[in-house]
Amino acid sequence: MQQEISELIVLQIIYTLLVLKNQTHNVAVINAKVSLVKLTNEIQNNVLVNQMVDHGETKLDINDILMIVKRVFPNQRISLVDGQLSFHNLQLKELQNGIHERYDKFCQEQQVAIAKLEDEIINPRKKPRTQTNVDPKREKLLQLYRDTVLNKLQAKSGGTKKDLQWLYETLVSEGNIEKIVKEIIEIDRIKNDTPSSVHDLQLVLQRSICDGIMSSMSGTDTWFAARQLQIDFEDTVQFMRRALE
Repeated sequence: MQQEISELIVLQIIYTLLVLKNQTHNVAVINAKVSLVKLTNEIQNNVLVNQMVDHGETKLDINDILMIVKRVFPNQRISLVDGQLSFHNLQLKELQNGIHERYDKFCQEQQVAIAKLEDEIINPRKKPRTQTNVDPKREKLLQLYRDTVLNKLQAKSGGTKKDLQWLYETLVSEGNIEKIVKEIIEIDRIKNDTPSSVHDLQLVLQRSICDGIMSSMSGTDTWFAARQLQIDFEDTVQFMRRALE
């Protein structure tokens, strides 16, 4: 499994277990224990991890997890006694910020890598494009793709009108998204900016929907609407892929 992904998974699940155990996000410093067996089970039974395993990735075992814990907490005092990982004077907010920073860095690196790979596939002999040398035809096609995807998503919302615009407006009015998401993607930019590539648009939309899911309390109307948007988005991507073949 890719190092950045495995580290993010381990950090996120440790953070979740610590928060659930201490019933708080607000304590600055904690002394807490996490069962190594429980941590391993949570990671191995994680839906995302299992999807990756289905695509050929290796599942993390208990030794892998211990090595990752040592790597991602280089300056943190951690002891392992009777199967319990004890975190001494752990800065919980610092851990949360670290997860956000790793996630943002990983997303940015993936966007750059995908855009570069796509450009190499489409234009193998062409030098990398600069912002001042944009192919008008390609730009027009990307704008058309953007509008088609957004219109298709909106059409799928049907009579409910619970599209991406509705989701953002609802999350802002509920006041949750600003507490959860570090950098909110502006809906107007999604609608008006020309994406750098097909994959760039898909990544931006996927992150927008994920922001909505993470910012909604499970079981609420907003959460269900965000989950439905995820399904509609996946259907739309598949539809566009078939249309472009």
